[in-house]
Amino acid sequence: MADRVIKFAFRGDASQLQTEVRKGSEELRGFEKSGVASAKAVGKALAGFGAAAAAAMAVAATAAIKVSANLNKIAKDAKRVGSTVTELQQLQRTLDRVTDGSANAAETAKFLGKNLADVRGGAGEAAKQFGKLGLDINRVLAMPVSEQVRTIAGAFPGLRDEAEQTQVALALFGRAGSSLVAAFRDGGADFDAAAARVAEIGVAGEGAA
Repeated sequence: MADRVIKFAFRGDASQLQTEVRKGSEELRGFEKSGVASAKAVGKALAGFGAAAAAAMAVAATAAIKVSANLNKIAKDAKRVGSTVTELQQLQRTLDRVTDGSANAAETAKFLGKNLADVRGGAGEAAKQFGKLGLDINRVLAMPVSEQVRTIAGAFPGLRDEAEQTQVALALFGRAGSSLVAAFRDGGADFDAAAARVAEIGVAGEGAA
């Protein structure tokens, strides 16, 4: 005999549970005062608790699934760019602070990794622009991605002007480069301060900071 599965879909939030608990408590207090507490009346009050609790648990389960999906995506992104989940999360929080949320860490790391590989090959626009920084490409390639970003930012004050800084940033970081230029102009002090703040409060606490 084929298995029969019944699927239930719940919608609600924790505020529903609070409302029903308060309402049910008031009703039960009313029963106590009046001396009337029929099984039907009490059952009705408790039913509200059950429905609200089920809805709240369903919302919690949905939230947990979303968190799991997000972490799974971050893990895949981290593997794709040769980073760790924690490092990529920290880089994202740092970029959020210095670019007002306009730069994606995974995409930024992907473009940077590809362009640095081109630099090592000695050809293309990335190699031309990287040469202006005066950095050792092999040393930079050996660094974690967040350290690569810091090192490149530290070389920006040596560039001729803002136009050249923008050229280099776009050549190495792709679209995110236009958002990063302002944070790199002072040698990456803004980037370092943002990274230090993220490290201080931790990734989990970032949303509340």
